[in-house]
Amino acid sequence: MHALYSSDSGHWDVPELTEPLAEAYDLVREGAITEEDFKALVFDHPYSFYTANNPDFFKGTQVEQKLQKNWAA
Repeated sequence: MHALYSSDSGHWDVPELTEPLAEAYDLVREGAITEEDFKALVFDHPYSFYTANNPDFFKGTQVEQKLQKNWAA
C-alpha cells in the first residue's frame, strides 16, 4: 500500500490552495522524508492509483503531455 497526498484544500480554513502542499514539503525540509519520497507521495503514487485500472485516466486533460514526459524520462 502506498501513501497518497491529500488535503482539506476545499475546507473553509484553507483560503490559499498552495499552502497545504507547501506545508507538506516541510517533511523534506525537516528531514523526515527525502525528496524522492515526497515526489512519490504527491505524484508517483497518485498517478499509479488513478491509472492502475484506467491507463487513459488522464487522456485529454491539461496534464496528459506533462505526465507522458515524466514517465518517458
